[in-house]
Amino acid sequence: MKRSMFIKLAVLGGAPLLLTGCEEERKAIVYESVEACISAAQIPEKTCREDYARAEVEHRATAPRYSSSSDCEADFGAGKCQQNSQSGGFFMPFMAGYMIASLIQGGGNNWYSSPGSHSSQPLYRTNGSSTWRTADNTQIGNRTGATNVPASAAQPATRAVTMSRSGFGSSASARGGWGS
Repeated sequence: MKRSMFIKLAVLGGAPLLLTGCEEERKAIVYESVEACISAAQIPEKTCREDYARAEVEHRATAPRYSSSSDCEADFGAGKCQQNSQSGGFFMPFMAGYMIASLIQGGGNNWYSSPGSHSSQPLYRTNGSSTWRTADNTQIGNRTGATNVPASAAQPATRAVTMSRSGFGSSASARGGWGS
């Protein structure tokens, strides 16, 4: 292969990686619980409660799903999974926290106060890790409180992902599915 052709292929092959690093960011706030949100006093209590409730609804719809308790606990730890007796009896992790994220670029100082300007979604932590992850396994970071997240992470997952053993946290073993 000619050297110039090799260079062109190398540059074209690396372009998606470069573009991924340039994704726009959105403002977000991460909390372990509704009580933590209220005590932080960063946003109104009503917003804390409403967004937590929305995150719980998202959790039931989009949490990673496992066919057995042992598979779920291999990823999230002993006693950190629950069985959903509806929709086929699958197992899913407990919600470890939630994120409120701006859906608009910039976001201003009160991006969370307008309807439709933000989203809320459940967050998870795998066994032995302090990194927050969304239902579709996007890493958010390991801090609570105000942060910036990739714009794609501000949108809640659109469907549940059915996981194979020890799959959450390693995308190679995840397989898409509706889980119900």
